[in-house]
Amino acid sequence: MKKIFAAMSAFLVLSISAEALAGVGITSTWNGNGANNNWNTAANWVVPFPPPLDSDIIFPAGANRLTNSNNIAAGSAFATLTFNGAGGGYVLNGNSFGINEELTAANTAGDNTINNDLFLGSSLAFTSTTAGTNLVLAGNLDLNGKTLTIAGAGNTEISGTITGAASNVTKTGGGTLTLSSDNSYDGTTTLNEGALILNSGDLSESAVTVGGGTLSGSGSTGALTGTGGTISPGTSAGLMSVNGNLSLGSGSALDIEINGKTAATDYDQLLVTGAVALNNPALNVIFGYTPEAGDSIIIIDNDGTDIVTGEFNGLAPGTSVGPAGVPMVIDYDGGDGNDVALTVMAITIDDVVVNVADSAGETRATFTVSLSAPSALAISVDYATADGTATAPGDYTATSGTLTFESLEQTKTIDVSLNVNPSAEGDKIFSVVLTNPVNTLVSKATGTGTIQYGAGASGCGCIVSGGVVKDYFSAYAIIFMLTILAFVLARKSAASKPS
Repeated sequence: MKKIFAAMSAFLVLSISAEALAGVGITSTWNGNGANNNWNTAANWVVPFPPPLDSDIIFPAGANRLTNSNNIAAGSAFATLTFNGAGGGYVLNGNSFGINEELTAANTAGDNTINNDLFLGSSLAFTSTTAGTNLVLAGNLDLNGKTLTIAGAGNTEISGTITGAASNVTKTGGGTLTLSSDNSYDGTTTLNEGALILNSGDLSESAVTVGGGTLSGSGSTGALTGTGGTISPGTSAGLMSVNGNLSLGSGSALDIEINGKTAATDYDQLLVTGAVALNNPALNVIFGYTPEAGDSIIIIDNDGTDIVTGEFNGLAPGTSVGPAGVPMVIDYDGGDGNDVALTVMAITIDDVVVNVADSAGETRATFTVSLSAPSALAISVDYATADGTATAPGDYTATSGTLTFESLEQTKTIDVSLNVNPSAEGDKIFSVVLTNPVNTLVSKATGTGTIQYGAGASGCGCIVSGGVVKDYFSAYAIIFMLTILAFVLARKSAASKPS
């Protein structure tokens, strides 16, 4: 009978030991009561042996040695790891390990940090449950071809590098996920809830989809698709790079903060290396300064020659987007021709030089009035001539009126008739002055007209308008000389004939 009992006891011990080695159903709770901070010190655990493989590890509140070290063999994997209770404050160091089922930060306050390199044994969730708490993963993270879901109302920061071919990351819950490294996993990144901040983080190998929540920061993504939620480059003003196509749908929004004139420093910008498709997303512009005449803010810098297709919801080309009293309009072929730009409407008038040497009678000076961008606004400006050394009506005919620009029209002209005095010498000057602009600012209000007598700068009798010289009088001289030459040749020919 004693032999039977001894055999049964030995079998039970062996069974328990085998189960412990496998970790099946074993929960290892840290108390930190050992002589050091190592995981393989039995006295540091409530059950007095180190956590076996595939066991559940718990780091509770109230334990000793919150900073501790995994000196179990590198690459060991555990079923779950949980921080619970109040306070947080744990800092895990040492060898790498894997998680097969779930990592949970259930502490109700404080932060916990894992400096170890981690890997996934299956597709699973890292959950930070309580708003205001932070789970910091400072080591590298190998997704190992799996899908990682970042969940919960608390925040998670991954400052190590995320790797893994055909691996994915999904963000759910109201918390914030912050990425701060050059990551190389090449699957998808999906933001459904909460916030994803690219704190100089690189996701250029991953196609990113924003279905909800807010994507922000000064990092980079692969192809970026917005089906919902908000994309907000920078954390204040900043640059977000898209290494691929940008596609924003009607349920998505782009937030742009403008505090000055310099991209990435003063205002938000998306830098896109692929095609840009805008399928009626919302555009929200937050102004922190008052734009000035001629300012052009490029909110989507589209490299290459790809055109921008579509437009923002309710914002046809030339529609006003500026703060009250500032005529700033949107342009989908701004910048170098294929960028989305917000431009403050500004109006200018050029200078005109008219050379009237050896001329008599009436000619004209043509001034060109230009807008800085096409606009759908109803834009108008008054104009009137003003005397200088040239006076009306002797030297020119005074004129005034109102220029009205049609939708998307960018230039108008003003003709001033000149009353040329052949006996005059030197230059005479008058002006055309723009006043009372409507839906535009004026960046150059005065156009100077110069009437040149004598040979002038060009040595010809001509009209110079907008930099183009029209040499009418030299043409007349050539015609006259050719006529005389033809007459002389005809007379010579007639004289040489025998009578």
